[in-house]
Amino acid sequence: GNNVVISTAPMDVDDGGEEEGESVGSVGSNVAGVRGKDEDEGKEEVAVAASENDDGNSSHCIVCFEGGNIVCCSKCPRAYHPKCLAKDGHGNINVDLLPSDWQCNRCKKDFQIMVGSGEEISQKYAFGNKKIRAAYAESKDCSDYNYCCALLSNILDILNKLKSYDYGYIFSEPVDVDDVPDYLEVVHTPMDYGTVSERLEGGNYVDLIASDDISRDDENSTMEEILLHVLCDIERVHHNCQLYNRKGSSIFRIGDVHASKWNAYFSQYILERLPENVQRDLTLFRHSCELELKEGNHSKRLDKAEKSNENKSSTIPSKSPPSVVNQ
Repeated sequence: GNNVVISTAPMDVDDGGEEEGESVGSVGSNVAGVRGKDEDEGKEEVAVAASENDDGNSSHCIVCFEGGNIVCCSKCPRAYHPKCLAKDGHGNINVDLLPSDWQCNRCKKDFQIMVGSGEEISQKYAFGNKKIRAAYAESKDCSDYNYCCALLSNILDILNKLKSYDYGYIFSEPVDVDDVPDYLEVVHTPMDYGTVSERLEGGNYVDLIASDDISRDDENSTMEEILLHVLCDIERVHHNCQLYNRKGSSIFRIGDVHASKWNAYFSQYILERLPENVQRDLTLFRHSCELELKEGNHSKRLDKAEKSNENKSSTIPSKSPPSVVNQ
């Protein structure tokens, strides 16, 4: 038998559920599904209902976005068709000889910015791009206006890179709370890459710094407060994913992938240039997120889901548990 995990995922799924085939993992999007390639490439989204059998890996190949027999990475949520491994730079691999702890080539990309891969961002901004400068022109008399505009422009570029990274579509739009009615019971400040980008380009952070729940520091300039709020909103995207989803589930692990990639960008392009007081306040915000996770909101949500599943199984035993995967 094979040492590596090989699962059989559904090839096609409609709104009514899965076709035959065992799905050992599923990926959640804003409607708890797996998306194929962009529409302009002729692919459509494929919805897959999550289940208690979610083993932490995607049920669809990361290369071709189709289901079927897939090889699961032991470190990340990605999965591959045996025939697609070579296309993704793994060479001609005999899946029968893969060890149970096999790791795919994409794992290392999550923790670094690959030179020459197109992942790098431009650092040409001396004063920021025109759109960012225009959005915060009211603060142009601040001594740190040019410096912070340059940083905000780089952050906007990073957001665009994250949107196009593996599974980036999951975090690029708001969670549809109509499809996930208990989401706001757990996540009090929903956030996604698209919302941060829109706020950043639209100059909305000028108003948000006065009303958001991040404690303000009198030492921070207006531009530093804007910078801090943008960074905290990006942190919220990954924090919310951890807060709502079961640890070890496919969507939780996908959130880890994006948190790692964001940290790689942050460390390479932002951290050393960040004003010391903003670094301090961002560290405090991250600490508050860690405390929130430890306070039991996550476990309370799981207890609620398990109780709901038990109630439903007592009346409709043939039904699968409701979806628990989403941002």
